[in-house]
Amino acid sequence: MTRKYAVYTSCGDLSYCDQIWDDNNRNYDLIASFYGNNTSRFVELSSIFDFVIREKGSKFQNFYKLYTLSNKLWGYERIFVLDDDIIISPSDINAMFEFAEEYNLWICQPSFSPHSKISHEVTRQVPNNHFRYTNFIEVNAPLMNRQAISKLIAYYDPLLIEWGVDFLYTWANSSLSIPAIGCKRFAINDSISCTNPTTQDKGYKELSKIRGYDMRIQTWIAHAEIIGCPPHWRPSNL
Repeated sequence: MTRKYAVYTSCGDLSYCDQIWDDNNRNYDLIASFYGNNTSRFVELSSIFDFVIREKGSKFQNFYKLYTLSNKLWGYERIFVLDDDIIISPSDINAMFEFAEEYNLWICQPSFSPHSKISHEVTRQVPNNHFRYTNFIEVNAPLMNRQAISKLIAYYDPLLIEWGVDFLYTWANSSLSIPAIGCKRFAINDSISCTNPTTQDKGYKELSKIRGYDMRIQTWIAHAEIIGCPPHWRPSNL
């Protein structure tokens, strides 16, 4: 039976997300696009996840394909779009969905632990704090409701390879302007953290193999100009 929540990822032969995110108490479906080449690994994932499809591409490219070319994702109230290497327990994933519901958030994320790769300082876990409203949710761990997903899909370009997508979905859900002070629809949870491994820690970087990867920044800037989205702004707490 389909649950009202889902975790979606795009994963390959070397991913072990099934060993991290699955247990008998999860309140979400597990859905993946498998870009790997190992058929036995695909079969193994299919026996654990609720749905797996074979598809080449980056996470949001594959999410976009699955969302627009089928109705597989339409029934979920909220979807946690995680990079396949994010380390977070099933109990914390359950708690993130409950947190998003409790505060009626459009987009949120867990904070990143001190052991994580930190690309934006605003995402670093703040000790002894529950959560913060923000103007930015990072691309590797957004939890979005139906409205947020729909608005992202309306402005997404299938050529985008992760870079800029976090600015895109925040902008698309902010009345087409940079999120203003007082907006309480985007939040980072400090009481729930996850770990985003460094490339050195995990030993591989699959994203760099995707066609167009070297031009991903230029692709984002060109698309942002076309739709009128600021290509970047300073991520901060509100």
